[in-house]
Amino acid sequence: MPIFGVDISRYQPLVAMNGFDFVFVNAEDPGFDDKVNHAKSLGIPWGPYSWVYPGQGARDMQRAIRVCVPHGDPPLGYWLDYEEKGVAQSDLDAALDHATQQGEIDRTGVYTYLYMIDGVDVRGRPLWLAYYPGNNDGNFPPSEDGDARQHGAVLWQYTSGANAPVGLDKNIVIDEAWYQTWTGGSGDDDMGFSQWTQADKDEFGVFMARINGRNAGG
Repeated sequence: MPIFGVDISRYQPLVAMNGFDFVFVNAEDPGFDDKVNHAKSLGIPWGPYSWVYPGQGARDMQRAIRVCVPHGDPPLGYWLDYEEKGVAQSDLDAALDHATQQGEIDRTGVYTYLYMIDGVDVRGRPLWLAYYPGNNDGNFPPSEDGDARQHGAVLWQYTSGANAPVGLDKNIVIDEAWYQTWTGGSGDDDMGFSQWTQADKDEFGVFMARINGRNAGG
């Protein structure tokens, strides 16, 4: 079965991850702790992503590590988001060097766009590739994963929330062996529901009743 996930930041509520198999949370999100705790309550793998800014590579990697301290090791590892205007390979190198110094290089990956990939050296780290074929309408285009596979990506971001009506960045796992290795086999198709306590189920039921009531004009 396909493994779908979402990446969220301060612009999405924590419930945006509901119904997905995994989630990435922006390391600069003021609600990072609440969102990670919510992911844990759902039983889905999570990980931070940290933008790489010009001249700040080491600091950006340290940010990703620091925000995870209260939560333990992230099941999905640490991800460096390489897309900021003016960013250079030297900035990414500095971030990866810092990951090496901190003993986290084996749990660090790189996110970037398809149009940038030819100018990026991810230094053998797992690649999370972003490109948006078709209408970018939130629907998964299964026949368009060729570029992700060609470049050896383990993850493909196929919808941009900045442009799509759904308002979410949606992703799919391309390399399931990588995913199972990094997550230890977590993130089953039941999205953690089997691990919920009765109190969890009751609380979620109340929440959904409120949402449905609002949608119905209640």
